[in-house]
Amino acid sequence: GTARGGTLVTLVGSNLGAEWSEEIDAPANCTEGCAPVSVSFNGYDCRVTSVAADRITCITSPRKYGIRPPSVTVVVAGKGLARVRSGLRWRYLDRWSELNTWANQEPPVDGDYVSVPAGQALLLDVDTPKLLIVTVEGELVWDDTRDLEMHATYIWIKGGTFELGTEERPFMHRATITLYGNKYEAVRLPVIG
Repeated sequence: GTARGGTLVTLVGSNLGAEWSEEIDAPANCTEGCAPVSVSFNGYDCRVTSVAADRITCITSPRKYGIRPPSVTVVVAGKGLARVRSGLRWRYLDRWSELNTWANQEPPVDGDYVSVPAGQALLLDVDTPKLLIVTVEGELVWDDTRDLEMHATYIWIKGGTFELGTEERPFMHRATITLYGNKYEAVRLPVIG
């Protein structure tokens, strides 16, 4: 889901509690914590909108305090913590392809400089234009649902994370990174050459 929050999530399981709906069962003056179940992703609350014995729906809150380790927590009133399947995780990732990800809703074009600052997590879900430089101080994660290409003169991982698959979840599509320029004509960057 996006760091702005507002993503509708459905969790499926068993013994998740009695039927409950925010529209029907929540008191008129209740603004949060009214549901018989609580859900959080990476330590950020997800507002529960409905509960059934086999599913919970909730709406994610904004990621206000930076990137936290992936985690899913479900607490069922009167029962305690629900067991979450091993390996299940939630990440707040803004999609490269969405206009809202970019300042003034202007995605990068050929020759642009792209910065992924600390505290931001960006999902590369489309091929990039031919960029001058990509700096990563936050997280840049390649979407493993299709073949992807990244084009740049420089890619600088400046203390951040450049994730093109993991040991547990290898990237199963084709990833192409094309670097442009030569040492005689390319702009030299201070500190890195």
